Amino acid sequence: MSDKPYKSSESAVSKVAEPSVAYRTSPFPVEEEELPNLDWNPNHPVHATQEEWWDHIHEIEAGLFIPWEEAQREFEEWKAEYLKKKGYSVNLAR
Repeated sequence: MSDKPYKSSESAVSKVAEPSVAYRTSPFPVEEEELPNLDWNPNHPVHATQEEWWDHIHEIEAGLFIPWEEAQREFEEWKAEYLKKKGYSVNLAR
């Protein structure tokens, strides 16, 4: 076995400095009332009763509703227009 050391010496190892914290502060002054609502944190679970969850679901269901056929038709129209802009030939017959 050789006497050659396998580890690099401290002087040969390039060290990376700690990341800058510049991303945490904005270069532009922001008024306190302009900040978004930060009450919700995706890393903390939300606890609610079953009744509160059902109320939330019913509130969503009461919102804007588009039947599947209409949504599919609107998507196909959008896709045809998009592909036409990109220069592809569009065949709408299915």
